[in-house]
Amino acid sequence: EHPRIPTDADRLAALETLGDDRIRLDRSGITLPADMQLDLGAVAKGYALDQTAQQWQDAGIAWGILSLRSSVLLYGSKPGGEDFTVQIQDPNGTGILGTVTTPACFMSTSGGYERYFIADDGKQYCDILDPKTGMPAESDLTTVTVFCDSGLQSDFLSTLIWLEGTEHLEEHLHAEDYQIVAQDQSGKLYVSDGLHFTPNA
Repeated sequence: EHPRIPTDADRLAALETLGDDRIRLDRSGITLPADMQLDLGAVAKGYALDQTAQQWQDAGIAWGILSLRSSVLLYGSKPGGEDFTVQIQDPNGTGILGTVTTPACFMSTSGGYERYFIADDGKQYCDILDPKTGMPAESDLTTVTVFCDSGLQSDFLSTLIWLEGTEHLEEHLHAEDYQIVAQDQSGKLYVSDGLHFTPNA
C-alpha cells in the first residue's frame, strides 16, 4: 500500500534469505526458516485454474470461461464446436494487440504495465522482482501471453519469459508444448508457430 525503494542494506539482507536449499520438505509438510516466506504470485492463479478445470470436469460441465485477469481458463467444447476467441491487451494503452482463436486451453499474461508504482524520481517500478538483484525487474519485452494445457505452466512461463526478455525468445517461439504472443519495447510482435493470431489493424 505504501511502496518504496529499499535501501541497499535492506535489499542485500533480503537476498540472503533466498534459496530453495533453505526449504525443508517432508511428510509432515513444509518448514521455512523464520526469516523466509514463500511467494506464490507467479503460479497461484494458474494452479487455481487447474483445480477449477478438474472440478468442472468432475461435475460434467460442458464448457466455460474463468478469468482471473492475468490468467484465464478456456474450458471444454463450445456449442457447435467453435474455438474460443480472446483478445490480448495492448500494454501501451486501452486497446488490444490482437485476437487469438484457440481450442480449450489455459492462458496467462505477464508484464510490468498493470501493477507498478512511480517513485519520487519519476521512475516506474513493476511488481515483478528480479531474484538475482532483489530489485523490480526490467525487461525489453512489454508483455508475454502463454497458451498451453496447464494453468500452472502458463502462469509460470509467462513470468519467466518476460524476465528473460528477447534474448531467449526464439526457443519459446518454437516450443512444442506451449505457444506465445509477445511484444518488445519497440512494438515488434512475436507469435509462435501455428498460433492463430490476428493483429489489431
